[in-house]
Amino acid sequence: MEAEIVNERDNMQNGKICLNVLGGKAPYTYKWSNSGLSQRCLENLTAGTYQVTVTDANECNIYTSFIVESVVESKEQVSTPVQIFPNPASENVLITAETDITSVDILQTDGLSVISMKNIHGSKTIIDLMPLSAGNYFIKVKTQTITKYFRLIKI
Repeated sequence: MEAEIVNERDNMQNGKICLNVLGGKAPYTYKWSNSGLSQRCLENLTAGTYQVTVTDANECNIYTSFIVESVVESKEQVSTPVQIFPNPASENVLITAETDITSVDILQTDGLSVISMKNIHGSKTIIDLMPLSAGNYFIKVKTQTITKYFRLIKI
């Protein structure tokens, strides 16, 4: 599952979480525990933690949570595109963004952080995947304006 998170700006209830499910069997159902809503994207969000259960056509479930942060800005900014490649990867993954990357976390599918990089200065960084076992992971990339989650396959 990938998720694009837009942080709330200037306390205006303008945060957003939008999910993109990878794998499983469509159609998917969504149940957000905070609101009871059942759509793929939540909009007009305040800062906070949001939990969702996604169920596929085979009734397989995945439960995860996302954090929308509050950002106070002096001017409007556009969401920053973020990319990771290669994916699948065996040794390294390159992460690029149009603005500075502030942190990167690689998470196991249960949400446990296995690699964490903070205070990154620059719009590119390389993550060494050699310490990780083969399998599925999530990469959480934060810039000054956006938090984005990617599914990573380590081969």
